[in-house]
Amino acid sequence: MRTPKVLKEAWALLRRVRWFNLAILTITPALGVYGAAHTPLRAPTLVWAAAYYVISMLGITAGYHRLWSHRSYTACAVLEYALAIMGASAVQGSCPTREAGPADIADLRKSTVVQWQHRWYFALVAVVGYALPALVAGLAWRDWRGGWVYAGLWRITFVHHSTFCINSIAHYFGDSPFDDRKTSRDHFLSAILTMGEGYHNFHHQFPMDYRNAVRWYQFDPTKWFIAACAALGLASNLRGALAMQLKRLKRLQDGLAWPGQVDDLPVLGWDAFQQEAEKRALVIVSGFIHDVEPFLDEHPEGKDATAAFCGGVYEHGNAAHNLLSMMRVGALLGGVEHVKAVSPGERLKIIERLN
Repeated sequence: MRTPKVLKEAWALLRRVRWFNLAILTITPALGVYGAAHTPLRAPTLVWAAAYYVISMLGITAGYHRLWSHRSYTACAVLEYALAIMGASAVQGSCPTREAGPADIADLRKSTVVQWQHRWYFALVAVVGYALPALVAGLAWRDWRGGWVYAGLWRITFVHHSTFCINSIAHYFGDSPFDDRKTSRDHFLSAILTMGEGYHNFHHQFPMDYRNAVRWYQFDPTKWFIAACAALGLASNLRGALAMQLKRLKRLQDGLAWPGQVDDLPVLGWDAFQQEAEKRALVIVSGFIHDVEPFLDEHPEGKDATAAFCGGVYEHGNAAHNLLSMMRVGALLGGVEHVKAVSPGERLKIIERLN
């Protein structure tokens, strides 16, 4: 008897379901609702649940996301193990150990901390995800059940949905100040819900920046946490400032006038240059012919002034070389040494890659 196609497709779909994750996402909130209906919420338990929520979220935002997904900073071993344990308390899976699309995770496969967390993930979830919340509340103020319900079940549920907000609310509410071609948005509300991840438009434009918010008044506790770890010597190589500086410099650069392309300049022999120099103020520096009419009183015309310009009389600085490059009107034919064929400004020019 042949199995109907629809049953085969259903079976193939069921085999793709991650049943442990499904159970966590359904049973945990269900037990939380039942527990809240039969367990009073005490003030110290609420404070503990909120504090542990922050710890779990930092494990995701500072650990899973900004450290291991984007390598936006370097963490010492102590901080890495702490973030791995904090991330496990969120019960969202272990750090990535399998390819996800085009992502290259070869470095994660070599990471001792990541492999340790992946190996012991289920044990870590049982301890720091479900047991520790009840243990702290039970030993400290005798609220075993409240600790498990509110600091355990409800905290996990809130952490899950706060994380999910990054790919839902953060693509719906807010503005796109950095790139309006993408659906990602920057919004204060989503930033509050996600420990700073809500400034998502900035993140899509600068994914390797350790910050999601760059203004002093923007809410990004994950950035503050990473910066504090750096101040304590636990983190280093914080990435971000260079990307923003390059972006600002690129905008400034695009508004500047630049020398014409060398290949577009006319090439003259010495005799032709001498004839032109009789009509206007021309000098040769580094094999290029320049029209120095505005500086006629200070510079000799009709001669090769390379040696004088480059230190024979006066060693001109970068600003003078940049200014001189804007006066190029031709190139001299005949093996003249190009001391500075490319001006200092052109050497620092920021090139934007198209791919």
